[in-house]
Amino acid sequence: GYQQETTEIGEVARSIEKYRINVDEADRQNWVKRSVAEIADSLQGAEQPQDFGKRLLSTLVPLVGGGYGAFHLFDETDQSFHFASGYGFRDGHNEGTTFKQGEGIAGQAAVERKVITLNDIPPNYIQIGSGLGKATPRILTAIPIATEDQVLAIVEVASFSAFTNEQRTLLEESAPMVALKLDVLQRNLRTLQLLEQVKVSEQRIRETEKFFRNVLEMAPDGMMVVNENGIIQLANAQCEELFGYTRDELIGKAVEMLVPDNIREHHPELRADFHKSPRTRSMGAGRELLARRKDGSLFPVEIGLSPVPALDGQAAQVAVSIRDVTDQKLAETALRQAKEKADEATQ
Repeated sequence: GYQQETTEIGEVARSIEKYRINVDEADRQNWVKRSVAEIADSLQGAEQPQDFGKRLLSTLVPLVGGGYGAFHLFDETDQSFHFASGYGFRDGHNEGTTFKQGEGIAGQAAVERKVITLNDIPPNYIQIGSGLGKATPRILTAIPIATEDQVLAIVEVASFSAFTNEQRTLLEESAPMVALKLDVLQRNLRTLQLLEQVKVSEQRIRETEKFFRNVLEMAPDGMMVVNENGIIQLANAQCEELFGYTRDELIGKAVEMLVPDNIREHHPELRADFHKSPRTRSMGAGRELLARRKDGSLFPVEIGLSPVPALDGQAAQVAVSIRDVTDQKLAETALRQAKEKADEATQ
């Protein structure tokens, strides 16, 4: 074409081609950013890992042109990955499937903590089916969902055709975001389980306060016990790290010392409302909650409440879990800004 010419027309042709290449690259990057944001949105509201996996696969697999997907969750009790959710195959087909790190392609992806793709899958290995028929896919990819500390899950996606560069980039860039959200979900569930342990262990709590303290210290988040009058009865070591107070500075003091100045005056009313109808729930559902450190600085938190049996002669009490969600908020802001930029670029 004209691009090879040394004339002014050739210069214009080369400029147009360079512009086209830049636009195509921008479109590809914007698609990846929008797709990551779409996956993040789909995961909102998942309350159990199985539902989390189903939501993830229902969004991710079509985006990369796949026809089959599996979500394998890591279980610390047996150090194995267990099938939790699937996409595109019969109910119960993979139930009970387990593997350890290093076993098979999926297990190897967990060891190497990177995406592994298997080409030219053997016949009858797995099949993608529809109402019209079924066939063996050509590509199988295993994606580790990992935090800095551990691999939380493995996602497998099978497809008839090789992934494009954009689809491979999506798999790699969405994995850290998915890991962050899965880690938050699992931490929430562990905290709720610990709160339930506090409730069902009423008799042992009455016999000894030591059990109570042990449960609090086992929690991954800040936990304290506050009585009906708002006085802190117990606090774990995580509370010291969160708020900058020592335990001695917290115990026996009003919980309002940890509340922002602008709502401190009304906080006793909120406490009273909770004790009128005590039940396990999140505080301030749908609202941004802030807590106050010893130095006066504020930080975003998620707070869980669970009523616990009152010891003889004492006021009713509530177990309170506190999590610093600063990192989560920063990640959500970054995703939102990336989506806005992507939308602006396509307008």
